[in-house]
Amino acid sequence: MIITEGLRFSYGETPILDGLDLRVDRGEIVGIVGPNGAGKTTLLKLLSGVMHPTGGRVVVDGKDLNSTGDAERARLVSVVPQNPQLPAGYRALDVVLMGRNPHLRIFEWEGAHDVEVAARAMRLTDVWDMADRPISSLSGGERQRTVLAMALAQASPVMLLDEPTTNLDLAHQVGIMDLVRGLLPDRLDCAVVAMHDLTLAAQYCDRLVMLSEGKSYADGPPLEVLTEENILAVYGASVFVIAHPQSGTPVVLPASGVGNGVLSTSPLGLIGAESPHQRSEASRGS
Repeated sequence: MIITEGLRFSYGETPILDGLDLRVDRGEIVGIVGPNGAGKTTLLKLLSGVMHPTGGRVVVDGKDLNSTGDAERARLVSVVPQNPQLPAGYRALDVVLMGRNPHLRIFEWEGAHDVEVAARAMRLTDVWDMADRPISSLSGGERQRTVLAMALAQASPVMLLDEPTTNLDLAHQVGIMDLVRGLLPDRLDCAVVAMHDLTLAAQYCDRLVMLSEGKSYADGPPLEVLTEENILAVYGASVFVIAHPQSGTPVVLPASGVGNGVLSTSPLGLIGAESPHQRSEASRGS
């Protein structure tokens, strides 16, 4: 469904991705993990076609994104970005209806079907009761769920999510990830999720790709990728990895005061660790 071949990208002379090969098949949720500056956000922008690679290519559903137009790309791929810039004067429903734009002809307005699709998406993300509220009046978590509803309304077969649980409380973190998981395979072919929370990523992703210095350091099931050795090598942090009592998936616990990484922890796992080799890109938001 998604294939990258020798994907490269640089900011000026600073390489961010260096020959990355990636494959995401139908029915999969693939998590992209790695320290700040590893290139997670950059990779999602390349997969969406928002940015073009400096080498290699991205193929989605058999189509090279470099040779597709904006509307066609939007019908293929929807995006839930980090900290989206939203028009202040719009209602939440208006924002979600923007997801219908790729399906409209030029100068065509949204019809009853589009409003129905948007309303269904807002109910799924628990923001329908906020439909008439100005987007600027919503909390960070409510805005995040509204943006997810917009992506759902877009009805694209591929969804890219960049830290989708940011600003969400624990209940909505689980709810959003349950929702994304439940969309496959009937309403969504596959999803790629960039996440800092390793424990949450392990719980919901079929595979994890751990990025380090622009390359895939590890790629496989969470149990194979989230090892204490891999996390020490890539994040520069000593951790304990134990089994989740319900699912058996890895739970990552920081070893307090040990390791060279910069750690910020949450009850769900390791968040925001930086590799000693990769801090320069953090200022670029990647």
